[in-house]
Amino acid sequence: MTHNVEIRDEDDEIVDDYQNDDVTEEGEETTLKCVVASEEMSVYICTYHESTQVGDIPIQTS
Repeated sequence: MTHNVEIRDEDDEIVDDYQNDDVTEEGEETTLKCVVASEEMSVYICTYHESTQVGDIPIQTS
């Protein structure tokens, strides 16, 4: 089963190229490095399982 992750904004556009390569093998891992949270980040999503592997990204400022 193939997986990936993208961080998108409210317009469904990828934020600052925050996406990773596809993972296809069981136990295989990948990461997004140097992610800096910003208010434009709205959702994370696996493009292969958009209806079940998706969630909001709450951004809190201090």
